[in-house]
Amino acid sequence: MTGIMIRIMMINSLLLIHRSLLIASLAAILIAGAAVGSEFPAESWTKKGLEGARAGDLEEAVRCFDQAIALDPGCTGAWINKGIALGQMGRYGESVYCFDKAISLNETDSRAWFNRGQALYNAGNYSGAIASLDRAVEIDPHYARAHYVKGNAHFSLGQHQLALDSYNRSVQIDPRYAIAWNSRGAALSELCRHAEALDSFNQSLAIKPDYWEAWHNKGKARSSMMPHTHFTFQSSGSLDYDYIWRLNGTLVQETGMHEEALQCYDKAIDLHPRDHQSWNNRGLELMSLGRTDEALQSFDQALLINPGFVKAAVNRGKAYLFLKNYGQALDSFEQAARIDPSSAMAHNGMGTALLYLGRPEEALQSYDHGLEIEPDNPWLLNNRGLSLLRLDRQDEALVSLDRALESHPYYLPALINRAEALRRLDRDREAMDCLERAYRNLSLSSPSKLDLPGRYAEFMEGYDDVVAVRWEYVGPGSREEGDLSSRYWLSKAWLSMQSRDSGRAVESCEQILAIDPLDAVAAFCRGQAEFEMGNLEQALKSYDWALQINPLYVQAWRGRGEVLEILGRPEESAESFSRGNSSAACKLLDRGVMLEHQGRHQEAVDFYDLALGYDPENVMAWYDKALALALLGQLNRSIQCYDRIIELQPRDAEARTGKGALLQESGRLAEAVECYNQALEVNRYYAHAWNGRGLAQAALFDYEGAVESFSRTININPRYPCAWYNLGSIQLHLGRYREAVDCFNQSLSINLSAWDIEQASAFRSEALSYQSVALFHLGLYTKALDCCDQAIALTPGSPFPWTRKGVVLNATGKREEAIECFERAVELDGGFSDAWEEMGHALVAGGRLEEAIDCYDRAISSNPFPLEALAGKARALRLLGRQAQAEEAEQELITALNLTLQYAPHDVILWYEMGQVRYRLGELEEALSCYDQALAQNPLFAPAWRGKARALEGLSREEEALDCNEKALALESVPEEELPMVSVEGFCMRIYMTVNEPIGLLAPDGTGFARISAVPEINNSYQFMKRYYEVEEQLDLRLDVVDNRTYLASHLSGFYLPEYRKDAFDCSETAALMEYFLERSGVQCRIAVSGNFTAPGKGHAWVAVDLPGGPYYLDATNFTAPVSGKLELISPRDEEYALYSGYEEIFDSIYQIVLQGQAGDRDLGCEFDW
Repeated sequence: MTGIMIRIMMINSLLLIHRSLLIASLAAILIAGAAVGSEFPAESWTKKGLEGARAGDLEEAVRCFDQAIALDPGCTGAWINKGIALGQMGRYGESVYCFDKAISLNETDSRAWFNRGQALYNAGNYSGAIASLDRAVEIDPHYARAHYVKGNAHFSLGQHQLALDSYNRSVQIDPRYAIAWNSRGAALSELCRHAEALDSFNQSLAIKPDYWEAWHNKGKARSSMMPHTHFTFQSSGSLDYDYIWRLNGTLVQETGMHEEALQCYDKAIDLHPRDHQSWNNRGLELMSLGRTDEALQSFDQALLINPGFVKAAVNRGKAYLFLKNYGQALDSFEQAARIDPSSAMAHNGMGTALLYLGRPEEALQSYDHGLEIEPDNPWLLNNRGLSLLRLDRQDEALVSLDRALESHPYYLPALINRAEALRRLDRDREAMDCLERAYRNLSLSSPSKLDLPGRYAEFMEGYDDVVAVRWEYVGPGSREEGDLSSRYWLSKAWLSMQSRDSGRAVESCEQILAIDPLDAVAAFCRGQAEFEMGNLEQALKSYDWALQINPLYVQAWRGRGEVLEILGRPEESAESFSRGNSSAACKLLDRGVMLEHQGRHQEAVDFYDLALGYDPENVMAWYDKALALALLGQLNRSIQCYDRIIELQPRDAEARTGKGALLQESGRLAEAVECYNQALEVNRYYAHAWNGRGLAQAALFDYEGAVESFSRTININPRYPCAWYNLGSIQLHLGRYREAVDCFNQSLSINLSAWDIEQASAFRSEALSYQSVALFHLGLYTKALDCCDQAIALTPGSPFPWTRKGVVLNATGKREEAIECFERAVELDGGFSDAWEEMGHALVAGGRLEEAIDCYDRAISSNPFPLEALAGKARALRLLGRQAQAEEAEQELITALNLTLQYAPHDVILWYEMGQVRYRLGELEEALSCYDQALAQNPLFAPAWRGKARALEGLSREEEALDCNEKALALESVPEEELPMVSVEGFCMRIYMTVNEPIGLLAPDGTGFARISAVPEINNSYQFMKRYYEVEEQLDLRLDVVDNRTYLASHLSGFYLPEYRKDAFDCSETAALMEYFLERSGVQCRIAVSGNFTAPGKGHAWVAVDLPGGPYYLDATNFTAPVSGKLELISPRDEEYALYSGYEEIFDSIYQIVLQGQAGDRDLGCEFDW
């Protein structure tokens, strides 16, 4: 596929896919239209509905139950069965409503209470589920399923003892209840009662031998009864695994338990081959048995099934460490860190591999990254200490090792390494005491003294400690490594409030809001806790935040009313209580929402209008009306609703974002961008607005702007799958294929369990399909085919993955198989132009030219931008000798290119292709003009120089043609990484004044850069960077002196400040960026430079800061702000001060040399060498 095809395909897809943030599920829910005669009584309709449900036609089943209810509103069975069908469709709110109706008809119907609890459980409302299930078992104490589901709800809340009680009751009532035995075992495992758990799993398997989950859990239970190794180092630097087993106090005397666990996982895999967890755990057992090569195969299989499974990547790295293959180990740990940057164990593994490779400085950086995630992780702290010992930084090593022992006083490697650090510091007595302490502990045999996971039972009542051990706990039902799920913090918050510990509840809610600032429940809980503590103003702020997130949060309105009443603000209090009560407007609004869920959007709009008649300022009604109108395709009326919301709430970023999405849907792209910008002025951390802006910019062909917007989205929310997908699509369009693959991998690694299954499958399928495009362009055909097959498995009815698979097969010479794929694609969608186009290419390659032309015609008829199809048709006609028809097709191609260039006038490839067509038609002057246009957009595009040379030769301008060919040759010799680019993060831009003459890596600053920006080639970079970093806040500055060091303490939120990294974000960029922000905050400062400004890496840059007692100097290599929030200054009292002040005098000299173009062949690195 040529460059044009990729571009146009991406333009179409970006316009059509994920284009509306508000309308995440625009597809209307269709109600079966076939009417059934009214001669059936209610019971017959109920029976017919049950038959439909059994056949899998849930929509038909619901329709039949509705008929039964219409004939007999008191038919309890119809209400219950309708609720069950709706629940199976994921419509839990409507499902609960049906069960409530059944209960209102018969309050002692245990089935209704049970199904109500089941629906609430499925919806994630575990506390509500327990209340309903309690009522069910109160009515029928022998209701085994009710006890079982109640146990599941307790388990989901982390209440494992209560869960166990419920499971015990369930299996007492029904001893043959296999699933309950399995869940009982999981609860026992969470309570570290592994032997009893093993018995439960055996009971489950005795009843149901093919129950793969029970085999899996049995293997985990057996594993949990055995020790697990950690990456620990002694001061010798050797990683002796037999020694580590002894340190953990549990040297295994026999391999029987490992073999039994392995057999369990093998059985689980036989029954369910695509269970990645079983493959991973199988690998762990093989490692314990010393069968490391086989273990690697298991970890590879786990990653093949789930490429985003971080544990398997970490474990594969461990296996390579056992095999002393440190390079491969490092690759595996880096892969794990890419999958989940918050995995402390991935960074720990990277450090371990780097230490083995003799790279302690880099190892230290990896351990530091891990400690940013897990500050008290004893393994990381120990390994960090050893890295520092390797670097002869004993004092710092001692601090790190002491921290490891604070949280883990029996951690013997840390004791041994500490002794070594003390010995090197000539503190021999303390070193001896430390070794004696280690020796005494060596004889301990209880793993609970040494192995943190083994102490899990001690932490049952303290959620803080549960979270603290999450990275190593491997019991059944445990959390993923690095998972900071809000659910656990919310459980802790509720437990704290129930025990009247409101302070801890507030802390827990803060943890949730740190993970997701838009969690309305957490904001409400924080308000409740603050209210209990008497902090009324803080409570009010929390309720207000909850209501800003969810204006229909009734409990928050009521809580707000209580606070305002106590504060003596009766009018506001009355208004809040009225919003929290079920007023007429609220009832009408609820009715409208229910109709909308049934797909009856026009009726829903009617009810929203009635609600607004009672309460014209009900923002939620306007929101719901806007959504219903959008679903009806009435976009202008929907936009008017958003205008009304903005009028009522001018600082509502969500409303402006929703309006932007609708404007975008209407094709009013420039207005959409402006709307997103307004939303970001209100809340520049609103990720949806950044993502929406990126989509609109992409549709406007502003690809670099889109990259910036999607990158900002990801900076705010790294777990935003659509943003990663969209960024990958743009990178693919720009030809940055490796970056595109990484982006699609990120989008695929994110858990979509909260999405509708069909929606999640479609999203993953598209991400895999586009990833295959990037892999194809990288020549990785096998991987590309694998992506296509995975996409087809997810959405076998989508033509796109079939088309992509055909492209790859055609490229590998499997033409007939490719054509079969294209035929399958057009069979699924006869208007899918990509498939017709690609089939045409394959047929041309096979010499079947007439058939190819037919395919191209089908593509042209269904694509408004049929560039590739027209080009292919022209080529096929020329091959058939039909020159006149070929020229006619190429004239059509010129028309299509002109149309496309109206939308993308700066597109280099389009101008180049236009030149190629003009050249083939013999229009040499026109071709020359097109090549010049392409080169005006990108003077480093070698193919355009080649094309220009051919046109000039045709015009007999040989000397100019020779010059063009020489330029093309020079460009073709430039390494790809030196070509012009803007980094994904948007932090730096490579600019070239002429070919092969780099100016340098630049970023915005105040005085110095403003002068340098006068150079025309640099100005675009300067303006781009200033726009990227434009923020409202200024720095809150003060000078602090701590331990004779001077710090500039500053409030650094409001912009992203990258950390200094050699050869990545260099001293010149850090200095420029800091000067820019300091000057915005009213601090006089300037950049000082030594060495060669025109050759990055041959000099040094820092900032001179004019503050009282100075000037001070700020050196990028001492830059610690991202971690500490402070900037370390070099003050006149510091020894190194003279070194910096001596170079300040030559600052202006260097700039003048550059500005006046006098550098020439002068080696400024020698003249002004740092």
